[in-house]
Amino acid sequence: MGFQFSQFALFAAFIIGFIAFSAYNIRTARRIGFSRYLVASLCTAKAIIVAMSKLVIGVIGFLSSSADTSEEEEGDTSAGAYRGGTLNYRTGKLDDGTDPYGWYETD
Repeated sequence: MGFQFSQFALFAAFIIGFIAFSAYNIRTARRIGFSRYLVASLCTAKAIIVAMSKLVIGVIGFLSSSADTSEEEEGDTSAGAYRGGTLNYRTGKLDDGTDPYGWYETD
């Protein structure tokens, strides 16, 4: 019962807000002229869109800056061994063991 009342109250508040917003816009459009009102509305919409896009880009940049993009941790050579053999300590890369000057085990 309470859930239905809260939905009705929310809907009533929305209708009241919509009527007040519409009345304000109609009065403003009549006072300054429809073309000036339309230009002002479009400029306001553009400013809101620019601000929201900068906010979204900033949040995405913040989240992506803290992302860990490394495929394997430092010192973990067995995780990537299937891609090229064992770790060559001279080059620091995984290879198949054919480097004649390679160093393939730790001292």
